[in-house]
Amino acid sequence: MNIKLVASLVERCTRPKEIHIMYKFYNGSDSPETRDYSEFNEYVQILLRKCGEHVKTLEFDSCRDDKTLECIADCVNLEELQLYRCKGTFTTLHLLSTLRKIRFLSCHFPPKTVNNLIKNNEDLREISLMSNYTVNANEISEILSKHNPNVENLDLSENRPLRSQNFKYLARLTKLRVLEMWNGPGCDNDPDPDAIQHLAAGCPYLEKLVLTGRKEITDDNLIPALHLFTRMKSLSLKGVWITIRSCREACLTLPLLEELDVFKCSKIKKAQVTQLQKEFKEIRISC
Repeated sequence: MNIKLVASLVERCTRPKEIHIMYKFYNGSDSPETRDYSEFNEYVQILLRKCGEHVKTLEFDSCRDDKTLECIADCVNLEELQLYRCKGTFTTLHLLSTLRKIRFLSCHFPPKTVNNLIKNNEDLREISLMSNYTVNANEISEILSKHNPNVENLDLSENRPLRSQNFKYLARLTKLRVLEMWNGPGCDNDPDPDAIQHLAAGCPYLEKLVLTGRKEITDDNLIPALHLFTRMKSLSLKGVWITIRSCREACLTLPLLEELDVFKCSKIKKAQVTQLQKEFKEIRISC
């Protein structure tokens, strides 16, 4: 790291719309103390304080310095925030109120930090939350249903996954176009067999749906839901409890369908999918 080059860049930068700040990624065998970022952090702080009002998009990758992360709040007109593998107290994050897109991956947040951020940004359109510490998808879904009716793109793949009973909250997001949940239902002791139908009834504009490991999804509840997913283009149901009957119904029922993925669905045989692919060549079907 050439600190003189960093200083020169910060001095010349006046009205940036986008700032991307990347630190060395630490794996389990590394220690954050192996490299001194103190000078670099100072210049990042100077940059954000000087130019924050002009920044629309901000990305931090592997930042673990509290003072630097606190300067995010200086970006008073920020519309897009991306945090990857960051860790801090994030004491000023709740001050942001102009966000339209957030993407947080493998970050360590204090409890309720992300909850409060979402509450304070009612104009959010895109939300991606994946494998973050202390973020609970069940709490997030309820908050979204009350405070963020305009969300169009949602990825809720958290360590504390969404229970099927809480699909009713997502069903209130009537403008939703993309919904992805890659991590399965977790420990869902009382699964709701009608969850997929609630979602279909409440989200008629869905174009892409990704659900993983949802054993409560069967032919009996998926097939009626398919008739409501009239705008679906990409349907990925990995490890669910459906048969080839649902696949055929999806191909017949969904007029805009381009992709169908039924990977790890134990009731579906590869030979059945191969035959279905021959019948519907315009649809990419994988298993």
